[in-house]
Amino acid sequence: MTVAVSRTSPHVRAWSPAPEPAAKAHDRAVVCLEEAIRAVESSDTMARQRAVQQAIDAVTCLYLELGAEDRGESTKSLADFFGYIVGRVLRIDIFDDTRFAYQAMEILDVFYDSLSPSAAGRAAAVTPCKAATQRRRDAPAAVIPLDTTPR
Repeated sequence: MTVAVSRTSPHVRAWSPAPEPAAKAHDRAVVCLEEAIRAVESSDTMARQRAVQQAIDAVTCLYLELGAEDRGESTKSLADFFGYIVGRVLRIDIFDDTRFAYQAMEILDVFYDSLSPSAAGRAAAVTPCKAATQRRRDAPAAVIPLDTTPR
């Protein structure tokens, strides 16, 4: 099943700071999370489960796209980070609660925005793909508090 990306969503970007496959995976994850929110609000269990599974697939695809070239400590950190996001997405289905979808979208947006080149340190001639790769290698990752307790 193909998920259509809604460009009216505030979470889906018109300009992509990440490589094209990563941008598509991010957009798909956001759309699936929005579908999960609608399914929870309408008490549609099957749609919720389908949307959660598709969101996990999209987040996994995003992880594989961004983590494929690195090895070592950065890959472990990236795996832990995306594992946390998958945990948030799974909680949507477990607790039947939309707040976990909103948390996952917020975390994905912060991470996705961190892939864009910063205005101060990057030349305008650098392509978004090269800038994202360069940023991952020489800039510290954004600190996101990891609250693992369900609320």
